[in-house]
Amino acid sequence: MNGMVLAGRYTLVEALGSAGRTWLARDTVLHRDVAVTRIPLPAGPPEAVEHVLAEPRAAAVISHPALVTMHDVLVENGEAWVIADYVRGRSLDRIVGAAGPVSPTHAAEIGMRVLNALGVIHAKGRAHRGVVPANVLVADTGDILLAGFGLAPVDGRPADPADDLRALGATLLFATEARTPETGPPSPGPLAQPIHALLYGPHDVAAIRAAFAAAASSAAVPFARALVTDTGPETVPSGRPTPRDRKPFIVIAGAALAVAAAGAIALPNVLDRAPEPEPSPTAAAAAARSARPSPTRPADPCTRLGPNRRRSAESPNTCSVQVGEASVTIKTHPDVATARQIFAALRKRQEAKAGVNAIEGGGTSRVRDVRLGDEGFAQDGSLTVIPTATSTVWLRINTLTIQVEVRTDQTQVTREMRNAAMSAARTVAAELAGEA
Repeated sequence: MNGMVLAGRYTLVEALGSAGRTWLARDTVLHRDVAVTRIPLPAGPPEAVEHVLAEPRAAAVISHPALVTMHDVLVENGEAWVIADYVRGRSLDRIVGAAGPVSPTHAAEIGMRVLNALGVIHAKGRAHRGVVPANVLVADTGDILLAGFGLAPVDGRPADPADDLRALGATLLFATEARTPETGPPSPGPLAQPIHALLYGPHDVAAIRAAFAAAASSAAVPFARALVTDTGPETVPSGRPTPRDRKPFIVIAGAALAVAAAGAIALPNVLDRAPEPEPSPTAAAAAARSARPSPTRPADPCTRLGPNRRRSAESPNTCSVQVGEASVTIKTHPDVATARQIFAALRKRQEAKAGVNAIEGGGTSRVRDVRLGDEGFAQDGSLTVIPTATSTVWLRINTLTIQVEVRTDQTQVTREMRNAAMSAARTVAAELAGEA
């Protein structure tokens, strides 16, 4: 199935997992990665097919920042396909399998996030039906996301929110003790009461949420209290970054990651410093030259960065190159108008990310302007559950969108990292402008 094209735009790239049900695909219209899941259709009258499709179609219109966003439901060649965001990160079952149970504080944050997402689903008269550790994702951004909504087989039983709550209790028992409810009730501890209530009742959601809030507020990280202000259904629609159970550190390239957060939350000082110094006159002049139109850019613009760079073409319109300490990803768009539209969407989505991460500290800084190329901005991020710090500069030069990223396995962004990212961005802008 590798290479199959769905709806004239989604090209299957590779299977995710051994079952072959979910695939990484490339959206050739919006130039982004998506996750595509195949749903078996029953043999029988059209009513039977519509019954199967009703669940994912209903799921596609329900949004919450903690739900993986679903974009489309297709029927092609006698099979149904669900198109959703592709989340780069790890699932809860893999995290616990690799590092053991998470702390009660972090489990409370997971419980808050999933409980609020379930509240939105239940308010619409639906049930998730697939709340399991494998469907709880911790994205590389630190966001906690619930996947699998609309993908569980429908057995004819009416939606029962209580089933989802019991499943959340089992998921949190696994998160905190690496075991299932069949082995006994939760052990004494900060989350014993809310997990017990989820598993066995009463399902007083307000009391359970309050217990999670109290546990989460005891985190040692100074700004962890901001995480417990997410109180459920009063949310805004959101797209989300997208699941790849692979390397813990993956550079997220391109301009199609949508992440929602509840506004700009104050961050630690390390993520909220003054803007970078102004570029030198030489760099500023190079940036001015970079704004000139260049109608004859090569298919692989990385070749413009000189013979001493390490080049690797990733796709027909994307290439990567190492410049100093920075990883540079350059995407070529068909025209300037498209590049502007993609860049504007990228900036808007990155602005929405500003705030704290959803688990174990870290956060994403506010966007700051960068005067390079035709337009540019920069942003920093950190994560402690998988120690990562990034300083990233995004540029648009004519039909190119460019991401320059310095990434380390630290838990804080340093001024040296910012300077390295800016230096590489200036080099890229100057060298591309020099060839314009």
